[in-house]
Amino acid sequence: MSRFLTLALALPLILTACNDASTSDTASKTEAAIIAQTQTEQAATESANTLASTDLAELVRTIEPQLARNGSLRFSDEKLVQPAAAPLLLARLQSAGDDEATRHALIVALPQTQGDYAAEAVSMLRNERSETLRAALVDSLRLAKDGKAALEGLALGMSDAAASVRIRAAFAIGRRADGLDLSDALVAALSDSNSELQATAARALGNLGASKAFDNLASLTQSRDADVRLESLRALARVDADRAAVLPGLSKFTQDSDERIRTAATKVANKAY
Repeated sequence: MSRFLTLALALPLILTACNDASTSDTASKTEAAIIAQTQTEQAATESANTLASTDLAELVRTIEPQLARNGSLRFSDEKLVQPAAAPLLLARLQSAGDDEATRHALIVALPQTQGDYAAEAVSMLRNERSETLRAALVDSLRLAKDGKAALEGLALGMSDAAASVRIRAAFAIGRRADGLDLSDALVAALSDSNSELQATAARALGNLGASKAFDNLASLTQSRDADVRLESLRALARVDADRAAVLPGLSKFTQDSDERIRTAATKVANKAY
């Protein structure tokens, strides 16, 4: 009888142990299934990424630019709007297998990728013979994320022998949040013999709020070129509205032969910029 009692007392323990073992075995199997499923999903993702990368590389290698409304060639495929397209566009650019118009379109497409291209663009800028392509490379740096490389390239652009490149560099500097780092180059450009560059540099200094350029800009208001006078006046108001409003000789600009300058002078006097 005592053996039956002992067995009866032990039975719950035995059943509990069996259940625990079964539960543990089930948990192990479930964990193994989850790991296997995760590995399968990772493999599928990697395969899809590889396929997508291959497709993108083929697209960049073979795509042809289309004629835009302004008469220039552009790459407009939405698949190029991704960081992974940047190195592929750069590789095609460096292959030198395209004509200048297509290479120009490749450069224009770089910023829309939002990828890292600035350092390579600067490297190409140093060796590019085409003035048109150097101007495009400089302009692409306006939106480049790598600030250090972008400013390096824009400094190169400001010292380029071609006025068109210097103009694009000045414009790009004025559009960058870190453009003040190159304000000295913009101030120097105010004395350039090219009036378009003078006007562009003045506008850039105004955009950046470069107060140290006030006196240089004030001197430039005496230019014979109407665009230079206009941009200088506007820039003065943006870098220091109070000083600009009491600028000596400001009233004479309200009698300027150019209506734009008369309007600008009135706005400067009223601190309306």
